[in-house]
Amino acid sequence: MRIDAYHAIPASAPSARKTAMEDGEIRPVKKPDIDNIAKSVLDALNNVAYRDDSQVVECHARKFYSSQPRVEITILVAQTKMVHDAEKRKGDSNDN
Repeated sequence: MRIDAYHAIPASAPSARKTAMEDGEIRPVKKPDIDNIAKSVLDALNNVAYRDDSQVVECHARKFYSSQPRVEITILVAQTKMVHDAEKRKGDSNDN
């Protein structure tokens, strides 16, 4: 899962600073904390994108400034090997 949180650019910021914020040169170091953003997103997607957020095995969260505040969420299915099942099948084929 990737979570990109885009915070509003403060209206009081000087023009040059606003440009740097929009370009990602200045990133938000203010509340909410990144872990709280991730927890909120994970909890909100319970029974929507997955049964329970315990199913999420990887999460990358980032904060940016933008003239269009939003949260973008990307969910990918993890590719896993079922080693135990594969070994069992291999053992079953050796029984013949």
